[in-house]
Amino acid sequence: MTTVNKASRRQPRVEPLIAPALDLDADVEQMAEILAATAGWRAAPAALELASRATGRGDLGESEQWSRVAASVERHLRPRRADRPVSPMEDGAGMKLLLIEDNQSLSDLLRKALVQSGFNVDALGTAGDADEVLRISRYDVVVLDPGLPDSDGLDLLRRMRGRGDITPVFILTARGTLNDRIAGLDAGADDYGVKPFPIEELLARLRALLRRPGQMVGPSMSLGNVSFDMTTREVYVGGRLTLLSARELSLLELLLRRRRHVVPKRIIESNLYGIADEILSNAAEVYVHRLRRQLDAAGADIRIVTRRGIGYMLVPVHEVNAAG
Repeated sequence: MTTVNKASRRQPRVEPLIAPALDLDADVEQMAEILAATAGWRAAPAALELASRATGRGDLGESEQWSRVAASVERHLRPRRADRPVSPMEDGAGMKLLLIEDNQSLSDLLRKALVQSGFNVDALGTAGDADEVLRISRYDVVVLDPGLPDSDGLDLLRRMRGRGDITPVFILTARGTLNDRIAGLDAGADDYGVKPFPIEELLARLRALLRRPGQMVGPSMSLGNVSFDMTTREVYVGGRLTLLSARELSLLELLLRRRRHVVPKRIIESNLYGIADEILSNAAEVYVHRLRRQLDAAGADIRIVTRRGIGYMLVPVHEVNAAG
């Protein structure tokens, strides 16, 4: 086990948010959980060293608290084989997620884990930046830590709900008392998790949020002979599996969710790309063309109709003339 000199205790650091069950920094525990869940067997020493260094508790040795952190790490690693990397599930393929977390190290790890699971992730560290982005961009789900440096994240959430933004919000925080949870849910959160929170459960909770009414109807969406399974992230045409790229999948999902309604070009571009990505002037046209070609080759009886100067609409083939 890697240890840290006791003198490290005297180094100045930000006052931690204490996890309810352990006398350790909740963000550090969350980082250890993510490392353990996403990086394979080698994550164990890395996660434990990180927890020791960041908390200045390198002399914990075999104390109860340290043993519980070690057990948490090993719990995630034990079912996995040591001779191959972990294969991430495509839980959120094509889904656009905004992560609002001011701890940069934790944000980077969370973002990596979410991207490995197929989400298109934008990460921000202040309420002000998040508020500005949420006013101009559309997201499928938001993960929010209320403890932001410029203002309380719950105020940001209240502003979202006040202007009619119904985007699902999952609060991930060290604030774990009953009153904290009630305050978060009353402010408009759809779900609530207390750090350290297992990444596998976070992914499952996010999938559940995306299945709620208003986001989609049930665990799958269908039009004509095309079916989109939201749990496995698979597309079937006439009962046969059809393989699509991540952005083709994202585009099809967006069009299915708004089937028979025109989706503006700017909404398509926002859904396909992150805020830091460079968007080509013909990006929407390129992916619409690719998706049309894939659907036609698979024998789909639905069509993507172009409304010049407006956007695109997905309809059954027998409704194409009426839609045009």
